[in-house]
Amino acid sequence: MVAAGGAAGAMARYALGLAAARLAPGVAWPLGTFTTNVVGGLLMGLLAGCWR
Repeated sequence: MVAAGGAAGAMARYALGLAAARLAPGVAWPLGTFTTNVVGGLLMGLLAGCWR
């Protein structure tokens, strides 16, 4: 389960990093990584809340 989550997160970071680089080529801040981490954290919180 942890490996699957890590693989999904890595693929999402890569894909969003490419998309962010195309949409905002001059930005040096890693928007794809930031977006993926925020969305992933929210999803983990929602899943943890549903399990209780």
